[in-house]
Amino acid sequence: MDRKEFLSKLKSMYSEVKAEVVADVPAEEEFKDVTTIDGVILRTTEAGLVEGEKLLVISSEEEGAETEADAPEGEYTVEGQVIAVGSDGVITSVTEAEVEAPEEAVVEEEMEAVPKWAEALTSRIEAMETANSNLAESMSAIDELSAVVSKIANLPADEEVKLKKAVSEKQKKENTREERLKFLSKRK
Repeated sequence: MDRKEFLSKLKSMYSEVKAEVVADVPAEEEFKDVTTIDGVILRTTEAGLVEGEKLLVISSEEEGAETEADAPEGEYTVEGQVIAVGSDGVITSVTEAEVEAPEEAVVEEEMEAVPKWAEALTSRIEAMETANSNLAESMSAIDELSAVVSKIANLPADEEVKLKKAVSEKQKKENTREERLKFLSKRK
């Protein structure tokens, strides 16, 4: 066997092995990742979330590597759908998720059911709060008035005040000359 012949046989063998290896490798599947409302990442085939498809749970490790595992049996809520998964990780059913009523509507319904005694108690509390605020305003006005009166009381007087001894009518009568004489004449 000469060199050319050897190389041609080698090339033909190589191409046959390469063809077999390529034929044995499965075609790469396209996957679709979705996240549940709980934050769990699920992976399924390109077909999507349909019955009979395999569902995998993806978890990320600290090094950035991802690990895949069959989805545990249970229900998962994704994009308004509830996905039921069997024990083998295969999707058994896909149904529409129920839309919850907004919390505001629930609160309004609860408020409509408030008993009358609670409404009466609420109105009494509001009246007390109003009276309390009025009392606080009155107290502040009284404090301001007290401060003004104090200020006026401490101011110096414009004129000097003279105090005189008060004389009663009886004393005035006794002070006249005639009254004195009468008084002395009665003494005998």
